[in-house]
Amino acid sequence: MYNIRKVKISDFDKILKLQLELEDVEIEFDNNLKRHSYALDDGK
Repeated sequence: MYNIRKVKISDFDKILKLQLELEDVEIEFDNNLKRHSYALDDGK
């Protein structure tokens, strides 16, 4: 069961960690993706 709530600034590190893990997996299947795209204007 999941508890859905609004994100808090204190969640940032955990969200970023998850984003980087997902990015690593996705890049294995699609090499057109840019690593660390969250930091680019398009990724925001």
